[in-house]
Amino acid sequence: MFALPVHVNLAALLITSSVMGLGHVFSVVSFITVMTTGVTEEDEGVGSALPLTGQHPRS
Repeated sequence: MFALPVHVNLAALLITSSVMGLGHVFSVVSFITVMTTGVTEEDEGVGSALPLTGQHPRS
């Protein structure tokens, strides 16, 4: 954002950023919903942790 040209409309930037943010939220929510659908009660802990394991960096 620091390298934006002077003539760029701030409203267009905010709208574009909002749309991209909403798209990211919808994709994450749908991904976690798909990953946890159909998990039995006994496996709820593993099923809820599975989508998040790829997000943790290695120590």
